Amino acid sequence: MGQERGGLRNARRGATLSGTTEERDVGQAVADKLRNEALELLDFPAIRRRLAEFTAFFGARALADELRPSYDEREVHALLKETTEGLVLLGEIGSLELGADTNPSPSIRRAALEGLLTGQELMAVGDVLGVLRRARSWPDRLLGSAPLLSLIAEGIPELRPLERQISGSIGPRGEVLDQATPSLGPIRKQISQAYQRVESALERVVQSGPGRDALQDDVISMRGDRLVVQVKSEHRSRVPGIVHDASNTGATLFVEPFSTVELCNSWRELVLEEQREVERVLRELSGMVGDLAEELVRGIELTSRLDLILARARLSAAIGGITPMSPNAISDASEAPVRLRLVQARHPVLEQQAVPIDIAVGPDWSVLVITGPNTGGKTVAMKTVGLLALMHQSGLLVPAAEGSSLPVFGGIF
Repeated sequence: MGQERGGLRNARRGATLSGTTEERDVGQAVADKLRNEALELLDFPAIRRRLAEFTAFFGARALADELRPSYDEREVHALLKETTEGLVLLGEIGSLELGADTNPSPSIRRAALEGLLTGQELMAVGDVLGVLRRARSWPDRLLGSAPLLSLIAEGIPELRPLERQISGSIGPRGEVLDQATPSLGPIRKQISQAYQRVESALERVVQSGPGRDALQDDVISMRGDRLVVQVKSEHRSRVPGIVHDASNTGATLFVEPFSTVELCNSWRELVLEEQREVERVLRELSGMVGDLAEELVRGIELTSRLDLILARARLSAAIGGITPMSPNAISDASEAPVRLRLVQARHPVLEQQAVPIDIAVGPDWSVLVITGPNTGGKTVAMKTVGLLALMHQSGLLVPAAEGSSLPVFGGIF
C-alpha cells in the first residue's frame, strides 16, 4: 500500500514537472507573439523599408527586410559598434561601389550540382565577384578605426582568378567573346564568310529571270536553320529545290534551291562547331563556379553583412542619430539616477512633423503615467520610446540629443 502511494506521488510529481515545462514553452510562445505584434504596432516595418533603401547589395536588402532587434546586451553593443565603424568608413572613403541587383545564388547552387550556366548567369556571377573584390579590399585602409568591419572583410574569399576568367570570356550582354578560346574567333569569321556565300547565291536566284517571275517576294528568309526564298506555289517548278515550309494559305512556298544546299550545309556545319565551342566555354566556367560555390556563398553572406552595416550607418546619419549612453555609464551624482532618458527624441517615421520630447524613467519605477487630452500626443510619445528602443537594439543610432541613455530591454511589448 505504501509503495502504491509512493508510485502515485511520483506520477503526480512527473505530471507537475511536465506541466511546468509546457507552461514555460507556452509562456515563451506568448512572449514571442507579443514581441512580433509590438514590431508592427510601433512602426518598425517602416524602419526596415527605410533601411532597405540605403542598401546597395541584393543580400543586404534581404537582411534589411528581415531585421529584428536583439535582446542580448553584448550583441546590441557589438551591433552599435559596427554601425559606428560604418560611419567612420563612410566619412573616410565616401561612396562605396557595392551595388549588385541580380542574385546569382540559384545559379551558383545549380553549378555546384554540375549544371550548365548561361552567359547571362555567368555575367551576373562575374558582377558579384567584382563587388566581393571591392568589399574585401577597402577596409584594409581603416584597420585601426574600423577593426570589426576589417575582420568581416578579411573573411571574404579571394576569387579574383575566377572573376578574370569570366570577364575575359563573357561580354556585357552575356555573350561568349571571340577571345574566350583560340579557335572561337576564327570560326566566327568563317561563319560570316560562309553566310555571305549562301546569301550571294540566293541573290543570284532572286535576280534571275525565272526567279523574278516565280518569287512572291525578293526577300531571303530563314526556315528552321536553312536559308530559303519565297516561291509562288503555281510556279514551284521554276525554282528546283527543297520545300521547308508553306504559308497559311498555301500560296507561298519557302524553298531552298538545290544550287545553295551545299553552301548552306557548310555554313550550318560551322555554326554547329561554334555552338560546341561556346558550350565548352560555358561548361568550363560553370565548373569553376561550382568548384568555388562554398566560397562564393560565404563571400555573398559577408558582403551582405558589410553593406547592411553601411546601410545602418547611412540611415543613422540621415535621421541625425546618436549612440545613447548605457544607464550604468552615467556618473553625474548631481542628477537623480535614471533607467531611461531621452532628450529631444523624435519619431523617425514622422520626420519633420515630429515634435521632440523629453522623457525619463527612474531605476526603481514600475509605472510611468502619461496624461493629457485625446490629441494623439500620448500615443506618439509611447511609440517614440518603443520604436527608439527597437532601433537601438537593432544596431541603429536613435534620433535624440546627446545625454540620452537607453538600457537593453529583455522585451519590448
